[in-house]
Amino acid sequence: MPRVALGVIGSGYIAAVIPQEIITGWLGPNSGWFGVLTAVIAGAATPGGPVVGFSLGAVALKTGGGAPQVIAYVVAWALFAFQRLLLWEIPFMPARFVWFRAAVSLPFPFLAAAIAMAIGRRETGPGRPAGGRPLCYNITFPDGLFRPSLPRP
Repeated sequence: MPRVALGVIGSGYIAAVIPQEIITGWLGPNSGWFGVLTAVIAGAATPGGPVVGFSLGAVALKTGGGAPQVIAYVVAWALFAFQRLLLWEIPFMPARFVWFRAAVSLPFPFLAAAIAMAIGRRETGPGRPAGGRPLCYNITFPDGLFRPSLPRP
């Protein structure tokens, strides 16, 4: 438990140290495919476990990062973080297999970002209100439980 708290608090400090303009410029919704490429490289270079990877993704979203870019970051971090390849996978599996797995999984962060961009265009495209229609309405019930619900057509 102390490591989880340290990871979340550390990610919060990273959000406080990095200016919002940098996040918005490199990973913002208007950064396009350059932002996706930057996110993939950053995701692959991010050391640490899920507490670090997901916390940094949440921080990027909170400080102005675009959803497709953050999705690409998290997918890249989950599929081929460099330190995990070098410290855990290569010692236990043949290096040729590990590098083949990394090469085969390389398109997936870009594919996930493309799907997120397509969904975003569909929800905010022509004929839609400026804010678009949310994919999910967040509802908190009187008992305090959170239950997401899908929008009605």
